[in-house]
Amino acid sequence: MKPWWERFPGRLEFELDELREQGIEVRQDEKAFAAGSVILELWFPTDEGEVVHLTAHYPDTYPYTRFEVKAPDLALGRHMGVFEKNLCLLGQATDNWNTNSTLFRVLEKELSTVLMTGRSDDIEAVRHLEENQADPESVYYTPQKDTIILIDGAWAIDSRKEQGEFTVGIAKNSTSLIRGAVLEIRDETGESLIPSNQVFESYYPERLQGRWVRVDSLPRKHNALEFLEELSIQHPALKKARWNNNVKGGAVDLIGVLFPEELDYRKKSDSWLFIVRAQSPSFGIGKEIGYFARTGRAGQTDLSARVPEVASITSRKVAVVGLGGVGWPAALELARNGVGELRVLDHDVVEPGTTVRWGFGFTAVGRHKTAVIREFINSNYPYTNVIDFDHRLGSGLNPAGLDSTILSELFDGVELMYDASAEVGIQHLLSDLATEFGIPYICASTRQGAWGGEVARIHPARTAGCWNCLQESFADGTIPTPPGDPAGMLQPAGCASPTFTGTSFDIQEVSLFAIRLAMSALTEGVADGYPKADWDVGILSLRTTKEELAAPRWDTFVLTKHPKCPCKNKVP
Repeated sequence: MKPWWERFPGRLEFELDELREQGIEVRQDEKAFAAGSVILELWFPTDEGEVVHLTAHYPDTYPYTRFEVKAPDLALGRHMGVFEKNLCLLGQATDNWNTNSTLFRVLEKELSTVLMTGRSDDIEAVRHLEENQADPESVYYTPQKDTIILIDGAWAIDSRKEQGEFTVGIAKNSTSLIRGAVLEIRDETGESLIPSNQVFESYYPERLQGRWVRVDSLPRKHNALEFLEELSIQHPALKKARWNNNVKGGAVDLIGVLFPEELDYRKKSDSWLFIVRAQSPSFGIGKEIGYFARTGRAGQTDLSARVPEVASITSRKVAVVGLGGVGWPAALELARNGVGELRVLDHDVVEPGTTVRWGFGFTAVGRHKTAVIREFINSNYPYTNVIDFDHRLGSGLNPAGLDSTILSELFDGVELMYDASAEVGIQHLLSDLATEFGIPYICASTRQGAWGGEVARIHPARTAGCWNCLQESFADGTIPTPPGDPAGMLQPAGCASPTFTGTSFDIQEVSLFAIRLAMSALTEGVADGYPKADWDVGILSLRTTKEELAAPRWDTFVLTKHPKCPCKNKVP
């Protein structure tokens, strides 16, 4: 690709001329230009009479993305990179930049404001002049690739505690590049300062020991060993490493630094920065390296903060029956959003052919779907407890009483039944049981070719009709049936039963719509929960012919008692 100044002839000259016409001294770095980049050095006067020495660094992708402006002689409390001295003239999102803007126009409009707000501690004076977001310092200490140490953001260390030791859990056979979690923090007397996190402990069975100290401010050193050297002036004991030798191919020394950092807009709280010293024969005899390990906030409240409308489901129990094309996405979405307990039931195994519309590929082939889902969720969404039932409901060959036992276990204490079985008899059974247990029931299925699908909710406090009312409404057209491909059935070689055709991305339209309805039911009555739905049935149309693709259209209906259904005679 050509350099941007060749792709946009005259743009660079225009920017230089614009600056000079305003009487601004500007110099272009010719050595950098010969190497393929544009760097300008300039002295920019502000409205307050201050002349600020700046350097502007243009990216290869200019003008689609903006330049960075550094102020090497300034030291601002905010809106400035700790090490690079780059100014936060515009918000990070690219929509804050206009391709017609220029260096002069941005500086003319923003520089004085950035200088004033960056120097001010008066929040009320600057609130309307800057983005109201935290400006965390730790982001400027670049972490080593493929490292992380997890903490729980809800932990609070007594402010009177100044130093101590901590335990980090890591996986078996870990190398000196640490990926783990803090399991315990102790003060100088050995007293534990944080509650245990069972998720962290179950994930990371091996133990490393480290030391931690509290500081008022971080050393301004970008190199981890230089950082430790300066830190050791205040804490001389840190000069001598305490090696953990139970990592693969070397040894590590862990240091945690507890310091005040902006975690909310202009409000500081305790935060952590982790430094690792490492030795390995591959580094050379007696040689050590140092690096910053990324701090990851992985407590349950840290995760729920990004999905506040469904944060309350961490205490909910949900059952999902059927883990095919509609069911597996629902199971994962429930776990991903933090449901407390998930019970999954299916009897099927993963066939090679089904991987084209199932969530896991050839590594899952031949395994029971319930086991694959359980293991994946346990490994990736550990705050969700998964109970799996590998069972076919309704078979006359099942031992006497087995269905009843499993259904009792499945329903015991659950607060929502999500039915993706796509079997009429099972839907009827589960919907009736859900009504008996007094919990919401949701069923979701697609039609042949995945041209359309249906989602229905039967909520004991909201829905007048029942599952049979829904069937009668389909039969007389009160609620239309979704479109389907007349030729959309296939019996794959070796399979005992036909199955429908259809792509995963079409099928998931149904699953995602149903999970929205489930979240609405699970958070009902919770302040600021997921929005309520004033309908019970959704009918999806994706297309009506093979040749014509339509935008997804959902038509919604209230499920009332049908005159042909016996439930109309039941007392409400």
